Amino acid sequence: MVDYLLDNYPDFWNFLEFFCVADCCGLDAFRFYPADIIKASNEVDKVSLKEDLVKLKIDLDKSDKSIIISSRLNNLVDKSVFIELLNHIIKYL
Repeated sequence: MVDYLLDNYPDFWNFLEFFCVADCCGLDAFRFYPADIIKASNEVDKVSLKEDLVKLKIDLDKSDKSIIISSRLNNLVDKSVFIELLNHIIKYL
């Protein structure tokens, strides 16, 4: 479960819920274009968000779990795919 850090930034994730809501469509509800990440990060403490996402990546790397579960994102996703998503988001913060 990764929500222990994601839940700290509801405005960021809410802004990225563009196509639908996560409760309905999971990750397909989100738009992760660079410009959207940049705009969404203006709604939160960028430094803290970046630090927490890097921490989450480290925690995931140490984990023996191969599937990542998120209630916030309403998704089960392969760990390597989720880490790539984190890398993409971190790049544009």
